Amino acid sequence: MRIGRAVAALVLVAALPGCAGDQSGLRDWSIQARESVLPPASIRSLALPPEGRAALRGSRADAVQALQEAAGAWLALLAAIADDATPPDDSAALTARAARIAPFDAAGAAAVGALAQGIAWVAGRGWSSASMAYVLRDGDPLFQPVMAALARQEAALAAEAPDAATRANTARREAATRIAAMHADLTARGQRVQHGDTGRELRLEASELRRLAVAAR
Repeated sequence: MRIGRAVAALVLVAALPGCAGDQSGLRDWSIQARESVLPPASIRSLALPPEGRAALRGSRADAVQALQEAAGAWLALLAAIADDATPPDDSAALTARAARIAPFDAAGAAAVGALAQGIAWVAGRGWSSASMAYVLRDGDPLFQPVMAALARQEAALAAEAPDAATRANTARREAATRIAAMHADLTARGQRVQHGDTGRELRLEASELRRLAVAAR
């Protein structure tokens, strides 16, 4: 009888709003956050002609792009885990990107190297969405220094080239600030990150990031 009552209580708790372990809201937010933090397609190195790629290499803009790609790699990993998919291991590519950042931001380069190691470790664990609280807990101290370095270098780039295109990046910088803040907030929630109310809040935040993405075009 006690076992029967315990099972019934568990079923009731699982049915309550906000108690389900649905991570689709976090997945959707991670996907939108990744798209928001990555450089626009028009300036991604693969979209540039060879001479454009050569001009980008060794510049502060290239360092900013490397930081953006590092942050995007972590967010892609979060989206995959939230969807119970195999998380991508971009650690080797991130390690190579650190050298592009070092001339402008030694701390940022070190942060990307540490994030690369963290991604390799998490990707090798085979964690599911039920482990998201632990992924965030271990990843936030690695992700935040990358976002801080991105903020420093984007501000420096804007100071060097205060033209109309740079001013349009104000919305992108606001989006990056929101992403870092939300990541920290999710980490602080612990297991509550699986609650339905968190998912609803994340969908609203993803909508705000989409609005900023439109403003940055």
